[in-house]
Amino acid sequence: MPKPYQHIFFDLDRTLWHFDENSKIHFFEGEIKGTIVNPRGKTDFGWDPIFQPNGHKKTFGEMTKEEKNKISHRKVAVEKLKEHLLKN
Repeated sequence: MPKPYQHIFFDLDRTLWHFDENSKIHFFEGEIKGTIVNPRGKTDFGWDPIFQPNGHKKTFGEMTKEEKNKISHRKVAVEKLKEHLLKN
């Protein structure tokens, strides 16, 4: 997959936003870096079989849901949103 398309997909898939009481928009992004590899593992969810996060020997398709959810870009974004909501 060409690099520009990889960037767009992951950018669109990693952002959460929140409107505060003043209608101000807050954005929270999560990011996980990795490599596009030959498919390995389950093929039932998007890019999982071809995305291998840096520092890991498995693709998302080879990981259990628990393993994947501990490091996913979605988790990072949700944790940032949670921290913001607790402070405000």
